[in-house]
Amino acid sequence: MANGLVCGYGKHSVLHDVSLTVGAGEIVTILGHNGAGKTTALKALFGLLPVQSGVVIHDGKDITRTSTASRVRGGMSYTSATSAIFRDLTVRQNLELGAFTVRDSKVRAERLARIHDLFPVLKDRGSAVAGRMSGGQQRLLSIGLALMSGAELMLLDEPSLGIAPSLVTELFESIRALSRDAGLSVVLVEQNVGAALPISDRVYYLRAGEILLSESADEARARDDWWELF
Repeated sequence: MANGLVCGYGKHSVLHDVSLTVGAGEIVTILGHNGAGKTTALKALFGLLPVQSGVVIHDGKDITRTSTASRVRGGMSYTSATSAIFRDLTVRQNLELGAFTVRDSKVRAERLARIHDLFPVLKDRGSAVAGRMSGGQQRLLSIGLALMSGAELMLLDEPSLGIAPSLVTELFESIRALSRDAGLSVVLVEQNVGAALPISDRVYYLRAGEILLSESADEARARDDWWELF
């Protein structure tokens, strides 16, 4: 998916020769301390930051220089750690906006029905103002927005941020179910290692903008010591 990425802000490079892959239906988690470059990596993959060198490949195509809009049309989505929904609009309006590039009304209706099946609360609270919902419900809505766009590859930045601990497990189980049942690929950035590892297939450790190590989630879960990786 990414090979030799060098990327940053202005003249300051944050990522240094970063390479990573994600397969169909696979959940790949990027772990690392604050400032390691995790969010920068997601933004580079989604086209929100220019790539200084290296390539981004999606569905067998080089998309390094393509626009974010074209990446959405190609099946990618990015859910940021903040401002992932339209807070002043209703839940239903948010979901409808998620499918603004989809012209086929039947496809839009099918996706909406699927999201309502996955997250019944979004159907029950369809007329509620999104910004007045709980943090967990807003996170479900942000994932619903991505699914309405037809995402096949979701880039998720800190999905557990601001959510009550009692809802984190439910949210992550929903992500795992989407990957397992719908073949959705996920690149996940998450500080909550205990929540991320149970649903992950593989893990990358990012430190100071470089990939320190890649291993299976089983290997990561068997670790006794994490200090050397952070």
